[in-house]
Amino acid sequence: MLPRHQACQLNTFILAMVAQILGFHSGERKRCLKQADKISADVMRSIQLDDRAPFIQKWKNVLLLPLLDEHVMGYKLCKEAADFITEWQDSACIDSVGYLLLSAWRDMIYSGIFSKVDKILTAQWSQASYMKANNRWDETVITLIKAEKMDPFSI
Repeated sequence: MLPRHQACQLNTFILAMVAQILGFHSGERKRCLKQADKISADVMRSIQLDDRAPFIQKWKNVLLLPLLDEHVMGYKLCKEAADFITEWQDSACIDSVGYLLLSAWRDMIYSGIFSKVDKILTAQWSQASYMKANNRWDETVITLIKAEKMDPFSI
């Protein structure tokens, strides 16, 4: 059995390759691996093959509510996006349009809010980012959106 830090490094490498091939988000898999009591080949395999997307699930209602507004639903693309997100089965697989839409929108939110901060951080250290420093950034942004302190479409 590998030491925990080596297993995490190996899994990160494998997950990056699998994510490129299959198209799902590896962040949740890395978190599950770090939280696993004992690491074995079976544990790593089950974590790697788990295609649930809890990070993106949090964003589902945040984006869906404005898309379901009657004024927005008049636009064909907005209605189609709402349909894809509504029909999404909470899977991070490559053929999931709902996942792709939510993931891309989440990435745009992050860039819109934190790109200037990231630019300052990377000037100090090339591998720095606000996302790495604060893995709860999206909970903060979701809370602000739900409190109507931020318009998710204005970013």
